[in-house]
Amino acid sequence: MEEKKSEAESQSLLATQEKKEVIEVNSDKKLTSEILDQALPEILAHFKAHDKNMELAILQTIHVKDNQVILHVVGHVQDELAQKMKPELVSIIREKTGVGRCPIVVESRDDLEEKVKVYYTDSDKLQRLKELHPALGEFQKRFGLETDF
Repeated sequence: MEEKKSEAESQSLLATQEKKEVIEVNSDKKLTSEILDQALPEILAHFKAHDKNMELAILQTIHVKDNQVILHVVGHVQDELAQKMKPELVSIIREKTGVGRCPIVVESRDDLEEKVKVYYTDSDKLQRLKELHPALGEFQKRFGLETDF
């Protein structure tokens, strides 16, 4: 009976050892755009398999610059999400590419949000269209077009 117990324990030990994958990390290997581009479909597939759609949106802007992974985010929500996903992303990149060091930098693109001016009124919209198409001002005069009814 004791033999069966020890045999069962040794089989469970072997099963757990088989499940663990040995990841070889080459500390001399530098992360390049080519290496990241090759591994990117697998990285995206990982996040898609775990239904992490917000992370997938952030990963659309991923690129490598000076051996660093750069993520561009817009707004504080994406920034917080990117900070939370950094450890998982580092481990996946190291696993898929075999690089030793993989720093991730999150760059905020809030300036893109602020530069877009919103035209609310019809008069503002018409002024903007006249800036883009000067002939519209002549049409307005010729046909007596008004924005206010």
